[in-house]
Amino acid sequence: MTQQHEKQRQLTRYKQQSTVGLVYQIIDQLGPVSRIEIAEIAHLAPASITKLTRQLLPLGIIQEQDPQASTGGRRAINLATTPTAHHIVAVRIDRAQLHLGLCDLAGQTLATRLVDLTAASAKQLLSQISDEVSTLLAIHIRKKHQLIAIAITCPGLLNTETGVISYSPHIPLEQPFAIADEISAVFNVPCYLGNSTRSLALAEHYFGNAKDCRDVVVVRIDHGIGAGIIMDGEVLMGQGLNRGEIGHIQVNPLGERCHCGNFGCLETVAADDAVVKRVKQLKDSGYATGLSMTNLTMSAICQAALAGDQLAQQVLKETAEAIGKALATTVNLLNPQKIIIGGDIVQGWDVVAPVLNASLQQQTLELFYQRLQVKASTISQDSLLAPFALIKRALNKGPLLYSMIDK
Repeated sequence: MTQQHEKQRQLTRYKQQSTVGLVYQIIDQLGPVSRIEIAEIAHLAPASITKLTRQLLPLGIIQEQDPQASTGGRRAINLATTPTAHHIVAVRIDRAQLHLGLCDLAGQTLATRLVDLTAASAKQLLSQISDEVSTLLAIHIRKKHQLIAIAITCPGLLNTETGVISYSPHIPLEQPFAIADEISAVFNVPCYLGNSTRSLALAEHYFGNAKDCRDVVVVRIDHGIGAGIIMDGEVLMGQGLNRGEIGHIQVNPLGERCHCGNFGCLETVAADDAVVKRVKQLKDSGYATGLSMTNLTMSAICQAALAGDQLAQQVLKETAEAIGKALATTVNLLNPQKIIIGGDIVQGWDVVAPVLNASLQQQTLELFYQRLQVKASTISQDSLLAPFALIKRALNKGPLLYSMIDK
């Protein structure tokens, strides 16, 4: 086969993947729905829908249901997804823990495991994830044969297309690590890799506060700060490494040195560790507070602020103003309909939101601010929806469906 023919074959396959994914997505979102209705919605010929559904039905991922009521002709047979027939494993790599879950295709978590992250190298990370996934599946052995995919989210610099981690803030890597291919080889199912924040944006798009918007910026604040960007209904996953490194927008040229080498990045002011450090500095300087400095957390600071602790309120307001300054740059560039903030800082939302909005209003174009909504994320910190969203995307776009068909 010539290179040109191979390229044409790949292009044809890509179009087919997009179409089969679209058909699945319509059935998933609107089902029970007939083939004729799918054809009308997708603007495809009925014969094409028949051909595509014939590929999906043997997989058990969709099913035929009772015919619709007759309108005089042959009664149309409805199609619906079968979300409990297959399962996926979602893996979230955090700073110090691995959080794993066995989920069905409706996103319902059937079982979970939470373990300390002990890996100190790429090889050890592969071993630990493989062992923990195997343990999870062994406990629920009847579900093992229904496994169709694994999804992993982690912080750092990575390529979602190739499944390669180039940099991890918590695990030293001597060279880029093709973790998706390695995990896929162990379990003989596709493995999808996503950056924690970008995947959270995808989850917000499918299940959270971004469902009703085409243009959204999702900001995650914890030990680092990153943004997931949704433009025209599509999450910008990044073809190379990452996008949305909002944590490295400079908010104070005379500020502390950031690990990136710059000075006064947003992370040096608003990341959880920076906020805790600021509270301790002010306490040492003589500011009164009811907060205990032992094992101090962002959550504790937020609770104290809501209870009226003036030091906690002051620091949260300073933090909110800095976040607003960085986000104003983002708003002026992208003009999103909505900004969604996630992380422990939203526990102090009643203190944070007014200052954040005031900072944004002061520093963004008036027309942009008038259409802007700023919301706290409703997705739980412990949720596995971010890695699950990678599976949802692979189904809706088609690659996972064709992997199942080829198998």
